[in-house]
Amino acid sequence: MRQYRGFRSIRCSIRGVIVAGWLLMTVASGQAAETYLTGVTVTASSEQVKGYTGAANLVNDRGFREVPPGSGNWLLTNNGSADGGCMWNSAYLPSGPQETPLLDFDLGRSQTVAAMHVWNHNSNLSRNFRNVTVYYSADGKRWQTHPQSLIFRQASGKPDDPGERYPFQPPITARYIRLWAESTYRSGGQPDVAALGKVRFLPGKPSESAPVAAAAGLYPPDAGVVSVKDAPYLAKGDGVTDDTAAIRRAIADTQGTRKMLYLPAGTYLVSDSLAWRKAFAYGHQQFRGESMETTIIRLKDRSFSDPKSPQAVIDNGFNGEYGKGSSADWFHNHFTDFTVDTGRNNPGAVGVRFYSNNLGRLGRVRIRSGDGDGVIGLDMGHTDMNGPLLVKDVEIDGFDTGIRCGGTVNSQTLERIRLSGQRVIGLTNHGQCLSIRDLESRNACPVLESKFGVLALVDFRCIGESGAESLTAISTNETLFARNLQASGYDRVLKHVAKETTWNEKRNQIDEYVSAKPMKLHGAEPRSLNLPVKETPTPLQDALRSWANVRAFRAISDLDDSAALQRAADSGAGTLYFPPGTYVISQNVTIPATVHRMCGMFSTLRAVQVDRKNPREFHIEIADGERPIFVEDFLGDVEWQTRGKRTWVLRNCGLSGGSATATGEMYLENVVGDWIFGKGQRVWARQFNAEREGVHMTNAGGSLWILGLKTERGGVLIDTLQGGQTEVIGGLSYTTTNGKLGPMFRVTDGRLSVTLGEVCYTGDPYRVLIESIRNGEIYRIPRGEPGLRPGFLHGSALPLVVVGPAER
Repeated sequence: MRQYRGFRSIRCSIRGVIVAGWLLMTVASGQAAETYLTGVTVTASSEQVKGYTGAANLVNDRGFREVPPGSGNWLLTNNGSADGGCMWNSAYLPSGPQETPLLDFDLGRSQTVAAMHVWNHNSNLSRNFRNVTVYYSADGKRWQTHPQSLIFRQASGKPDDPGERYPFQPPITARYIRLWAESTYRSGGQPDVAALGKVRFLPGKPSESAPVAAAAGLYPPDAGVVSVKDAPYLAKGDGVTDDTAAIRRAIADTQGTRKMLYLPAGTYLVSDSLAWRKAFAYGHQQFRGESMETTIIRLKDRSFSDPKSPQAVIDNGFNGEYGKGSSADWFHNHFTDFTVDTGRNNPGAVGVRFYSNNLGRLGRVRIRSGDGDGVIGLDMGHTDMNGPLLVKDVEIDGFDTGIRCGGTVNSQTLERIRLSGQRVIGLTNHGQCLSIRDLESRNACPVLESKFGVLALVDFRCIGESGAESLTAISTNETLFARNLQASGYDRVLKHVAKETTWNEKRNQIDEYVSAKPMKLHGAEPRSLNLPVKETPTPLQDALRSWANVRAFRAISDLDDSAALQRAADSGAGTLYFPPGTYVISQNVTIPATVHRMCGMFSTLRAVQVDRKNPREFHIEIADGERPIFVEDFLGDVEWQTRGKRTWVLRNCGLSGGSATATGEMYLENVVGDWIFGKGQRVWARQFNAEREGVHMTNAGGSLWILGLKTERGGVLIDTLQGGQTEVIGGLSYTTTNGKLGPMFRVTDGRLSVTLGEVCYTGDPYRVLIESIRNGEIYRIPRGEPGLRPGFLHGSALPLVVVGPAER
């Protein structure tokens, strides 16, 4: 950490003025005169070489000249060695790229700043600051975020660079101003080694109005939320003005930034697709309305007229091009809390095309046709490799097809789905592994048809309307596990046709059905465990005054964000939030009982060893407490732990995993990670993705229920032992490496029931699917015994395998 004060020399062409005891430098700008604040102190988180590339260069005159004299036109050289060194570089850290460069400017007293003029490093262009967040503080300890997000222009590299002016809207009134480098112009944007040339501040008048929270009370104004109603987009949401261009501009500006694009309450009339750019920035899209009752995106009548060339109102893209294939790296897309209304006379309309990999969510969304017309309500089968993802709390009214699923990987999980008013089919599938729970359909057409794919269907209510009396509600091929299917108004609830078995009995209720004879080991009964199911809790919304921004607690002397996170956790705040970015953790952090919600805003928590030669274990620990804790919207590789009886809810998190050695309840919804669950732990998981090689997760004495398991790579997917119970309802083992490392599932003195499909394109599928060890006796189920999937998929099918005796 280095601290310097800048004193500008006063040349004959510059008129120095003393105002309230502080020196200001007058700068001509056309016909107006401007003044830079001087006597400014700068503190840097690090510097490479004191003096030569030190922080003092940010506020001194080295390498700086006014051309012509008296013009106020200050130019920065491209010679970094000029005057013995004239620009600043952050330092290399021996432990690797873990630093987020910070610069704190002390104005000496509280002042109002209208703008800053920045000269990026004019010699080392790749290390130039790019995306920058500005903070301000009265005391240099507790920081507030300025609502603007700045993108610094890259320096020209030419002999005289004029820099760039950045107005503050609103002006900042504070003593301290901090520049936080979110990214640089390096490949990949890594900010760990960064560089800057000069910074100057211009005085102004205090703002007459305070900034308004972009998300209308849902999030603080500095949480990284972008509202389509704010400048420069200015969408109206009045149901009359065409908001297509405004929303498209907001989409273009936020794509790849991980910032949430927010649509406040209103009716947004659009006349063309709201589409995200394909094959750009690997996804990372966050799109939210206020609620599906109050935020409505309505397609203008007679806009999409050709059903042979359908167009989607919302299309979030994928990494590829139609007809040319796709790759499964369109990550972490989350679209929630809105209604799409396709209007009238739009027979070529698709409500939403949705695609996401690793994790993704479409939730609390209504898709409706104003006149019943349209091709598809929700399309997730428009290209292959879509998933794993979670679709939950979605209503679809109208269209020829309610939901289309397809492709051979990566599995899709649906829960609490409501279908009505379809003309041809409620849900169609061609090849995808689907896990569906709690689907209700009110239709005069079939509810579900699957040409092939591994399906797990639980808790279906199929209500046939006039015209459905002669129809079958659900028709499937290949592999099926079904439980608690009910139909009324249909001829029968289920028809299943496959090579091994055919089911076409005239029943309107099925307790449990499996498309092949269940396989059982060690005294198991030939039916699923049917563990008790609990719904995922919903967090209560705290008043924003009880939210704490973790970055506001960062000290410039901190090596990383561990101490800031601990300070924020200990501040008494009920909710911690993490504006989008990367947070480096290198030591243990404890989240106390006073914190009951952590909103990651899809930031990354990155684990770094301070001393790589002597690495040590560290983690984030959730302390015990009476109130549930919600951990939402995080990515990263930091380990987590919990103990005690506290209920823990993880939603929309791509984490490396952790351990839950507790007796409380745990809910994982749309989560990536490799976890260890301890004795007495009760776990309910929806869309659970584990991708490590080796043992993916361990259930050591707990109760683990999973709706939709997706995995990659070889090794034991779930190791159940010490009396643990594990139930897997559908999903996919995408065996990309080392299937020989199996078994796929191992049970030691525990219980298991599993329905799953496998796809393996590498020629190395699992050879052993189940290994059961009880009282020292070992039984194995090899590849081929439960059945194989279609030949081109090179994988096994597990319609239902049950291990362990029933509880007495």
